[in-house]
Amino acid sequence: MVFEFDRDECMSIAKNRIKEMSGESERVFDRCMEVWEKIKDQVRIRAVITDECGVNEDTIEFNGVSIKCPVLLKFGDIFKIYAYALTVDDIEYEGSAFLKTVCDMWGTALCDAGCELLKDKIESINKGSRASEPVGPGFYGIDAGVIPDIFNGLNAGKIGISLENGFLKPQKSSIGFFILSDAVKAVDVSDCKSCSGDTNCIYCKNYKKAANIVFVNENKKITVPYGTKISDAIAMAGLGLIKPCGGRGICKKCTVEISHNGKSEKVLACSSRIYGDTDIILPERYNKINISHIMKKRGTVYGMAVDIGTTSVCMSILCDNDEIFSADTVNPQTVHSSDVIGRIEFARENTGILHNEITACINKMIALAKSELGIDGIRNAVITGNTVMLYLLQNENPKSLGAYPYEAALKGARTLKGSDIGIDISGTVYIPPNISAFVGADAVCGIASAGLWEHEGELLIDIGTNAEMAVFKGGRLYTASAAAGPAFEGGNITFGMGAYGGAVSRLDIINSVLSITTVGADEVKGICATGLVDAVSALLEQGIISGDGSFAKKEECMSRLRTRLCEYGGETAFMLSGNVYLTQSDIRAVQMAKSAVRSGIELMADGAEKIIISGAFGKNVRVESLVNIGMLPKRFLQNIKIMGNTAIEGAKMLYNDTDLRQKLDMTVSNCENISFADSPEFKKLFVKYMDFEEI
Repeated sequence: MVFEFDRDECMSIAKNRIKEMSGESERVFDRCMEVWEKIKDQVRIRAVITDECGVNEDTIEFNGVSIKCPVLLKFGDIFKIYAYALTVDDIEYEGSAFLKTVCDMWGTALCDAGCELLKDKIESINKGSRASEPVGPGFYGIDAGVIPDIFNGLNAGKIGISLENGFLKPQKSSIGFFILSDAVKAVDVSDCKSCSGDTNCIYCKNYKKAANIVFVNENKKITVPYGTKISDAIAMAGLGLIKPCGGRGICKKCTVEISHNGKSEKVLACSSRIYGDTDIILPERYNKINISHIMKKRGTVYGMAVDIGTTSVCMSILCDNDEIFSADTVNPQTVHSSDVIGRIEFARENTGILHNEITACINKMIALAKSELGIDGIRNAVITGNTVMLYLLQNENPKSLGAYPYEAALKGARTLKGSDIGIDISGTVYIPPNISAFVGADAVCGIASAGLWEHEGELLIDIGTNAEMAVFKGGRLYTASAAAGPAFEGGNITFGMGAYGGAVSRLDIINSVLSITTVGADEVKGICATGLVDAVSALLEQGIISGDGSFAKKEECMSRLRTRLCEYGGETAFMLSGNVYLTQSDIRAVQMAKSAVRSGIELMADGAEKIIISGAFGKNVRVESLVNIGMLPKRFLQNIKIMGNTAIEGAKMLYNDTDLRQKLDMTVSNCENISFADSPEFKKLFVKYMDFEEI
């Protein structure tokens, strides 16, 4: 049976869910309702069901497949089981990242509302019976790998659902079972998702056991309770796994390979659970420590400078102001979110977790440095980073940084005992001052490194998730931050990754021949920020991408590389290599990021003569590519300076220089921070620079 639900009826239920997701913010809820009026005509909610399911103790027999479902043991006499699939058509809405998030919220809320109405529909068909909540793959002991079996058995394609690499599309789709019993009261199975396993119910007695987990390529074994989410098991093992979307199942970058009962499959770690002994193969680890410099030098006192970035952590060990050791690693907090906004959201209830992760990361780097250098310990340190990262270092909840008026309570410089914040040094940690919620101590250190007060009219830009900008005019410091999003750090890009082995870091098209360079000269596995900018620049030159960011139609494209135009994930894409693609969504993400940066530059660069690009991204990117995609103005092409990681360099300068610390304090206290969020001109420029310029 196929159903199409009334849009307004679904909305009346979904509205309550939207209110929950908006938290205590009436402003967010009102904006959500405004967006509803603009998208409601696109909304279509459909479902298909069948009761052709058999039951055999803890197994559902459906479409010739036996599907293990331990939660069946919670029921008494089962009257009937319905298999179902439900979908909410994709909602298209051009606008800011916030508005796209609102559309995503509506999709989730409408899908939940549709399932609620479908449950009511099934109960009305079967008078006197009560239906359970939806029981689906990945939960309640049901293997996520059975999605294709349920999909095919329902012929779910007839309501517009398709199957892509084992996942449902549209994204807001649900599939699984409703269990009917003749009990007077419906059996509640929702508690099974988080059950601790120490109850007396028959389900727990039979299935809430310990599972042995082997991380094959990490040579590590742990034991976890049945029902543990794979991503949680990975964290319990002290291993890292990047989840740029925050575990919402959108980015699919937490895909791991598992082997269970002789069957191997690839699943999302963020949504799949463990029900039995399982071998797990993780993707290449991103949290290894990369040593870039060692100089054996003996001294009596050793110091340390650290830059905590949203994506990476850099360290330098100092002896008599000489750098004798340097290393970097991925910020372990990226397993929760790739950007500061996602980090703030996670920290609302989990500040301690994020604090422990970053201190453990720094201490691990300290231990490695001590071992490599043969030294006993570190005395004092300077630790810098963006405002959110330094809040988390100090175990302070950053929630005020994510809500209007975005105030940073911790602004001035601080000197703390290392032991007070969990850092394994014998002395103190100096934390430079922040300027605002989104212009942090890393920018302040960059100002020191660039000697910006001695070069009026030079605009310093640190390009990352937030593009921090600083310039001196008339003896006064002006700063700002443009929300570029995670695209320039590999986040929200289909095959995006950090600058690790196999990442496309350079791309050229010479005489219609595609030339790709990867980090470590490894086989192509994805694309990092510098490769992304090169790729977009080159495809613009070839006419494969048009000025409005759309891919050209293959039959109309004149480039010889048009044969690489294809479809991936239901959208137009360009094949970079093998199974790695650049999609239309990726291009849109680049457009939004570069437009935010460019708009900020235009507002800050009035009277400027030179642009200084800092940060790891700036160190390795081609200036010509940045100009070609329109992120940097052409008028500065001959006056752009690359400085690399000015944050860590500034931190090293501040290690022993108390005069410089005082000078920075005075500079910051007299600083004017400009908010682009309140600027109508910024919004106009953002629209203007969304398109690419002609090359």
